[in-house]
Amino acid sequence: WELRVEGKLLEEPGKQKRKFSSFFKSLVIELDKELYGPDNHLVEWHRMPTTQETDGFQVKRPGDVNVKCTLLLMLDHQPPQYKLDPRLARLLGVHTQTRASIMQALWLYIKNNKL
Repeated sequence: WELRVEGKLLEEPGKQKRKFSSFFKSLVIELDKELYGPDNHLVEWHRMPTTQETDGFQVKRPGDVNVKCTLLLMLDHQPPQYKLDPRLARLLGVHTQTRASIMQALWLYIKNNKL
């Protein structure tokens, strides 16, 4: 059998098109552990500095039975995004944001509350 993961971003015409892999820093395909065993049930791809971008990911395995799998796609946020602890997020009114935006929200909180 073969599993192919493909995708594209629906963009405005004229913008430079990015390859599918450019949106992710890693991808993990978790196959049925009972069928493939504890040492062979994960297929992993991690972005490296030398990574060639691609329009999809492909996994081939022998067999002819249906296999349950789970896909874990880790987005490559540029710039990186950070998720705040729920208590701090409530305080600052920010849930997930860039470091600069979080620092700005923190500074505004300190300034507005004269801390």
